[in-house]
This record gives sequence, structure tokens and C-alpha cells, in this order.
Amino acid sequence: MLFHDYDFESARLILHEMTETLVLELIRRQQVTGAISLSVGYSGDLHRRTGTTLRLAGYTNSYRRLQAALDDCFTRTTLTHIPIRRINIGFCDLVSDIYTTVDLFTDHRAEAREQALLKTVVGIKDRYGKNAILRGINFEECATMRDRNQMIGGHNEI
Repeated sequence: MLFHDYDFESARLILHEMTETLVLELIRRQQVTGAISLSVGYSGDLHRRTGTTLRLAGYTNSYRRLQAALDDCFTRTTLTHIPIRRINIGFCDLVSDIYTTVDLFTDHRAEAREQALLKTVVGIKDRYGKNAILRGINFEECATMRDRNQMIGGHNEI
């Protein structure tokens, strides 16, 4: 559930924030995913929810790949003219990261750099708090990451 209604582009930014959070959790748990799911709920009873589940070409925990796949699903399935009130994303078919799929068309050095960076981010956030490192998009007016990081179970910290 979002704090208020969002337009299509603002909801896309929130989707990117949510993707980052879940990817960091995959890294923390040393897991990879083989499928993603997306569900978008609209304000009031204006329209029933939309979304999809997508099987990935292989197992990954790459932020770049998962964000691109979720962004594609969001663009294809979300209605642009109705205010958005809920976004749910899920990573399905989780397995240990030793099963990461490798192919001939991937830049393995870039993948290794991304994994090292994400592991470093996880370490810093675990040590200094969730708001220790934020992306530029987290400072946009419609961003929710900083506010969500201050909550415990969806409720404000005491």
C-alpha cells in the first residue's frame, strides 16, 4: 500500500526503489531468482488490478537485469491514466546463488563489479542503517525509500 495515489511515472520510480530493496535482500541471503511477479492496484474501485508473472531466461540477482525486467512488465501491463495506489513485486523460484545462470552474451566483468558493489552496499546498510547509502532517485519528491526505511513493519518508529 502506498502513502497516497501516484501517477504512472511516480509509481515507476517507487517500483525502482522496491526492486533495489528486494535485490539487496537477495544478495544478503545469497539467493538468486528465476521468476518475477508484479501486481499494480489502482485507486478506489476505478479498475481491477493488473500485473503479470514472468519467467526469466536464467537465475539472477542482478539489479540491472531485474529492474529492466520489472520495468518492462510495468510498462506493458499498467494503465497510465488511472491513479496507482498499490504496487506488489515478488521474486519467485529462489535458489542459492551458486545456481546463477551464466551465458556467452553477458559481460561477466560488469556482473562481477555489480555483485561486489551490491555486497558492499549490503554491508554498509547492515552496519550503519538503511539510510546510510541512498541513490539519487531516493531524493525525488515522490520517492518513498527514506520514509519506508524509518518504519518498522509499515508503522512509524517509536
